[in-house]
Parts: sequence; C-alpha cells; structure tokens
Amino acid sequence: MSYREEVAKRRREMCSFVFRGMPIVKAAEILAQKYDVKKDTLKVDWSNREEWIPELFDLQDEKQIILDIIAEQKEIKKHYWRLFQEAQNNYTVQMGLLKGVQETNDKLLTMLQSLGKVHKEPDKLELEKEERYTITVEDYREDDETRELLEQLRKRRMRVDGTG
Repeated sequence: MSYREEVAKRRREMCSFVFRGMPIVKAAEILAQKYDVKKDTLKVDWSNREEWIPELFDLQDEKQIILDIIAEQKEIKKHYWRLFQEAQNNYTVQMGLLKGVQETNDKLLTMLQSLGKVHKEPDKLELEKEERYTITVEDYREDDETRELLEQLRKRRMRVDGTG
C-alpha cells in the first residue's frame, strides 16, 4: 500500500470513528497505534479536514453520495429490526425501535424521490363534493324515518366538510 493510500485509509477510519460519536482524542489514540503515527499529526490532519474530505469521499458525485446514504439507511434499518427482536418483552423499547424504522423509511423514501426513482404523491389531497338537500316544513314529520334521515345528513356533512 502506498503512503497516499494509507493516509486515505487512515482518514476514512478517523471520519468513521468521529462521525459515530467517538471523541477525536480517543480516535487519534487508536489510529496512532494502528498506523504508527503521532497523535498530534492526526489531530492536525483532522483540523484540516475541509481540505481533504471532499476528495476522500468523492463528494462531487451527488447521486453516488445519495446511493451511499441509502445503503447506510438500509443497514441502520437492519440493526433496528435485530434490536427489535432482542427486546422481546420490552414494549417501550420496541415502540422506539419501530419509530426508528419508520423514520428510516421516511428518509429512504425522500431520498428515492429526490433521485426521481419514486414518484412523489401530493402532500395534501382535497375532495370537494357538494350535496344540497332541502327539507320543507310540509315534509317534516316527527317520526323515526325522518329523524334517521336527518341524522344521516348531519353525519355526512360532518364527514365531508368537518362541521357539525
């Protein structure tokens, strides 16, 4: 492995550690031992990351970035399901994990829509239907059939326009 390839590999590992929440000091400690490099070299390199991250991860190809994120989201979803199975009788944990699966699915769907792979449905769909019924005083009788009809009309109006 060339020096350039080794530096790129080390930088990817540093990113992986730090992006997963590991403190920079701890990541530098681990990588310093693994690659026989000074911790300060790794810390300085990290502080200059804006210079090398775009090239390291080939951030010029937007579609590839999204495809990589989609692959990661799928992996995250697998972990959610595995944890769900392990939390057999802990319903609170299971509900949280199901929420995580749902959020992951929402993110995946949004990404696929942004790539044009999935057609986006409208956010809001409104149906308008106008029905008019006229009940005259002569037609009104205080009987069960009329009360039933009036109740049905009232319920239909509530369902259609949300009023009561």
